[in-house]
Amino acid sequence: DVAAATFMSVATSAPELFVNIIGTFITESDIGIGTVVGSSLFNTLGVASLGGLAASTPVQLHWWPVTRDVIIYIFSVLLLVTITWDGLIYWYEGLILFIVYFIYFTVMFQNVRISKFVKKLIKRGNKVKDCEKATSPRRVSVAVISSYGSYAEEPITKYTDTKSFSDNASDEEGEKMERTNHFFKYLKGRYGRKLPDPQRYPKLFPITFILCIFWIGSNSYVVSWMIAIIGNMFKIPDAVLGLTFLAAGGCLPEAISITIMSRRGEGSMGVSNSLGANTMNILLSLGMPWFLKTIVLGVDKSSNIVINSGSIEYTISALVPVAIILYMTLYFNKFRLCRRVGFILISVYTLCIVLAILAELVFFGKPKFELKVSFQLVETGVDTALKLNN
Repeated sequence: DVAAATFMSVATSAPELFVNIIGTFITESDIGIGTVVGSSLFNTLGVASLGGLAASTPVQLHWWPVTRDVIIYIFSVLLLVTITWDGLIYWYEGLILFIVYFIYFTVMFQNVRISKFVKKLIKRGNKVKDCEKATSPRRVSVAVISSYGSYAEEPITKYTDTKSFSDNASDEEGEKMERTNHFFKYLKGRYGRKLPDPQRYPKLFPITFILCIFWIGSNSYVVSWMIAIIGNMFKIPDAVLGLTFLAAGGCLPEAISITIMSRRGEGSMGVSNSLGANTMNILLSLGMPWFLKTIVLGVDKSSNIVINSGSIEYTISALVPVAIILYMTLYFNKFRLCRRVGFILISVYTLCIVLAILAELVFFGKPKFELKVSFQLVETGVDTALKLNN
């Protein structure tokens, strides 16, 4: 789970990083921060919901990785809200995000020590509760009865779910891989032939790594350019496009990752990957381009990056309750990822996206589109043009 929250997250956050670099240095728009916020929404709710919907039987998650990643993610969101609330990004604010990014790696590498310390505290608390229950014979009898129903049930669920899940995963994955074989053959033929195979040529892995970065960056540029043209054509704000189309496209690696891992019974790694990608998007994908851009402009009070969106700070603030909803949903379901959890999370995600778009276009934003409706009154023969300016 530590590898998923760090190294895998760096790889899956590459599209958002390049999109924000393009939005900061080239287009100078809010498409980058919109993509990061939209990706955070999708990674928090959408990815976990896909993992639950893809699971034929419940997948038991480990409580500690989920708790750890949610706490770190909420801290990152609060830091981002503080920085973006005035709509201006200064050089020291980008530097703060960039420094916290390295602190995050340091904390993650101390995961074993931190988890042992936290588990010791929890055990001490449980011992105190057990001692309090032991003072009354009536309480002891209740504890014995309830332990059979709650504590003894969980290990059995873990064992049967994981085993039956892994037995059926290979057949289902084989059928789906056959259906999508042509699509992956096309991608492999287009990009795989242009990259040295690190298994066949181990010494050429730096070249493969550099070429992968080049292809991710070039594809991100093309996608950002096409999205910008579509936005200008239909007068759609860049933040809305980032929240929807670019966010969904950039989160495909996390979605595919948790789908595969859920079918293998490794749901904790998929959730850690998605939450870790959210933290990486905030600290690295936003912090590094902002810091470099402000350094290029000059280190003074007049050198800053302006956020044009009128509601992005409110959407960012909504990421905190979204993370709490994810954690509480898993907590009340005993940290088991199932289809019921998937339906709940996908419903909340849809509601959040609709509210974010309405906030950008109607409540706080300045929509740039016009709706013109013309109709003819047959009785009077008078043509009437109705123009609604929002």
